[in-house]
Formats: sequence, structure tokens, C-alpha cells
Amino acid sequence: MSTREVTATDRFAAAEFPPLDAVMAILTANDRVISWDPNAESMTGYTLEAVNQRQVIHLFEPREVMQQMLRKAQAGAFAINERVELRTADGRQLPVVVQCLPLQSRQDSEAQTVLVVRQLAPWRAWQRHEERMQVLGRLAGALSHEIRNPLNAIFLHTDIVEEEVRQPTPGDRSQVLRSLATIKMEGARLQTLMQDYLFLARSSDLHRTPEELRALIADLILEMSVHDVSRKVTLVLSGDEHLGEVSIHRSLFRRALSNLLQRLIETIPENGTLILQGQRTRSHLHLSIHDIGQVIPDDAWAAFRTALQATNPGTGLDLGVYVGREIIAAHGGEVVLTDAPGTGRQCTVTLPLATQQSDSSASSPLTLDDPA
Repeated sequence: MSTREVTATDRFAAAEFPPLDAVMAILTANDRVISWDPNAESMTGYTLEAVNQRQVIHLFEPREVMQQMLRKAQAGAFAINERVELRTADGRQLPVVVQCLPLQSRQDSEAQTVLVVRQLAPWRAWQRHEERMQVLGRLAGALSHEIRNPLNAIFLHTDIVEEEVRQPTPGDRSQVLRSLATIKMEGARLQTLMQDYLFLARSSDLHRTPEELRALIADLILEMSVHDVSRKVTLVLSGDEHLGEVSIHRSLFRRALSNLLQRLIETIPENGTLILQGQRTRSHLHLSIHDIGQVIPDDAWAAFRTALQATNPGTGLDLGVYVGREIIAAHGGEVVLTDAPGTGRQCTVTLPLATQQSDSSASSPLTLDDPA
């Protein structure tokens, strides 16, 4: 094999091909298709003969982007991961990701181009999968650090209880009760950490049912108000009386919203107030969570923003906020933070209505089990 062929082969092998079904074709220097796999015909509706009659470049919009990619590949460079639209034979327009890769023929004659096309939805799913796997690897070390703290507390207070049982001291019953309460609290913290980690690690079907969002939020506020009376933070639900239904995994979504609210509650001084306001558009429901009078301190708000937007929750490991974001993303939603004069600091959760979500359920970015 010649040096030129080895170089071309090595460059082709170095290209990143995610483990997903893909449409592949091989084009000559004048853009004539000489290889058109069955997946290409199935996706586009065009046979090899038909696509050459039409010219493959005319299947994509914007056409100029495809032309630039093909010329770049023909010049020996890689043109990868451009997002364009593919127009099928029956008139549909599919969002796709395209790669154009240079390939030298074995006869050492004219250069050829490998065209790789993937539908955008599975491409996004693969990207999210890769991100999650990277995060899991980074979390392994951070998680061991987070587990060590509650374990140390459990061992310490177990020793205290053991000493009291062996050598009872009059009047020390209160210390035993405090130690037992600490052991229980730290055990619950460990359980939450492991559930959060399992949520990120497991992947299968996310079983959803239509739920009235306002009723779910009202129940959650009542539950959290009972458990957070010591902090004296008030949660108030306002907005439309009937927000409409969203298609969700009830326990997971409650957990996501609870994680976000709990972290926001922890940022507010005592006697503060959080307003939860729901709004409905033609296709989505929006739940905004904001303070009154911008009582969330700057440093606490910055920490919350960092925890929500991080793709590498490492030192500090605010896994609850990160998992909350991932759960909402798995439902086709998103979490957006805003900080504007006059409106205060606001966290907005957006979800597609149940009808919109069922139409696009096949392209959900991530599907996960409840790890509990």
C-alpha cells in the first residue's frame, strides 16, 4: 500500500462515528453518487439512479452549506457535524447532521467523498449519552468524597451511642437521641446520593402519564411546607387555575422539582418567600420560581446557577440540582435562569403540553428509570 493510501485510510479511520444507524454514500469528484446504501434509499425515498438524476446536493437545505462541505472534503479536509435539512421524495423535511469525509480510492486515482447523514434526534440522544457517561466517570471520585463525610458522622455517633449503652450516664439520654437523629439524617443523605447516582447510571424506558401540573405543584408545596417549617420560608402558588396536562413520570418529575425548590429554599434567609407562577402557551407550560425583593444573596444565586449549568459537577457535588435538570430534560423540557432588574431572580421550568409531548416522544433526548 502506498504512503498516500495509508494516510488517507488513517484519516478516514480517525473520523468520529457515533454508534448509531447512519445513511452513507460515496461521491465522486463531480458529486456523482457511486454508492448508495439501503438506509439512504429508505430515509430519502430516492434510488441510486433517482438521486443522480436529481443531484444529491439538491436534497439538502441550505444548499450552499452542503456545497461548501463537499468542496472542503474534496480538498482533503474533514467537514463534520453541520446541521441542515434533508428533503425526502415525499416532500418531508428532516433535520439532520451531515459529515463529509475525504477518501482516496485504492487505485490511487481521483479523490472520493464519504457522505454520512444522521437524523438530528438520535444524534442529540447520542451526545447526551456521551455527556452522561463522562459525567458518571468524573462523579465516581467526587461521590466517594461526598460519601465519606456522612459515613464519618455515622461512625462517630455510633461510637457515642455504643459508649452510652455500655456505661449509661444519668441525664445523657438527650445525647443518645441527638446521635440517633444524626445517624438517621446522614443515612438518608447517603440514600439520596446513591439514588441520584443510579438515576444517571441507568437508562431504559421513562413511563409517562398525563398529569395536571397545577395539582401536582400544589401537593408538592404542601408536602415541602410541612417539612421545612423550621426555615420559615413561604411557598406561594399563583397563576392560571388550570395550567393543563403534561406527560410525565410522576415520581421522577416531583423529585426534579423538589430538588430545585429545596436548593432555592436553602438560599433564602428566614421569613423569605418563593412565588411559583404557572403560565400556558399554545404548546408549552412554564413554571417560574422567583423570590420577592431579590432576597436571594448574590453568592447563593451564583452557586445555584453554577450547579444547574455545570456539565461537570465535581468538587462540591451538587448532584441534586444536576439530576433535577437531567430529569426535566428527559421530559423534553428545560430549566432557564434569569436575573433582571425589576423582576428579580427567576428559575423557569418549561415543559411541552401532553399533546405536544406525545407527538415527539420518539425523539425524547433521554429515557430513564426511577432508580428508587
